[in-house]
Amino acid sequence: MGTTLKLATPFREGDSLELRFDEHADCKFLEEKDNLHLMSEFAQDFFQRDLSLVVRVTGEKEESAADDHTQEERRTLRNDPLVNMTLEVLDGRISDVRTGPRSRS
Repeated sequence: MGTTLKLATPFREGDSLELRFDEHADCKFLEEKDNLHLMSEFAQDFFQRDLSLVVRVTGEKEESAADDHTQEERRTLRNDPLVNMTLEVLDGRISDVRTGPRSRS
């Protein structure tokens, strides 16, 4: 979860904590119900008050062609929290992202 939170810009206003992300792929991990609930509990423990957690994406772009879909899929794979965590643990880097059918016959 820490890798995902590094990509966020937090804003606290009253009883709300807003996490803003540049790309939708950056916050996919937090969109899962269990992870969002756990993050809300952490925020309430840290601030010692009831807070509502809001996740927003500020950099969403309009997609129109199949080529744009492929670029979005590559961006999603490149920014996946599991991939980023693996890169961090193994001190690696991404050289190329390839997409295609799951099974090749």
